[in-house]
Amino acid sequence: MTLQAARRGDANARRLQRLAPRTPRQLHAFLRAALGVDVLTQTIEDGSSPAFAYLCHAFFERGDAVVWASRGGGKTMMGAAATLLDLVFKPGIQVRVLGGSFEQSRKMYEHLMTFFDRPA
Repeated sequence: MTLQAARRGDANARRLQRLAPRTPRQLHAFLRAALGVDVLTQTIEDGSSPAFAYLCHAFFERGDAVVWASRGGGKTMMGAAATLLDLVFKPGIQVRVLGGSFEQSRKMYEHLMTFFDRPA
């Protein structure tokens, strides 16, 4: 499914919306099956949170979040996954990509397009 198809609300997009994850376990399975992303659910270091905690927080709308991780730690890709989840499963949402730099915005856009290029 392409981004344009999802926005048109075509039959594939409607079928996909019916598959909206309702639990963290379903969300994790969706990310793995649909996007090819196997997100860590366990912490690597004491005092930290796993990347999956951020995606649950964002997808199940638990408020704002601050994400702090190492350079190259996957923040932009996780942001793109969270954005895709919103675009697909939350009707009427619109997205604007605004990164800390043009390069970061471009990377998020590329991640989004890669996700949307996968078969539904």
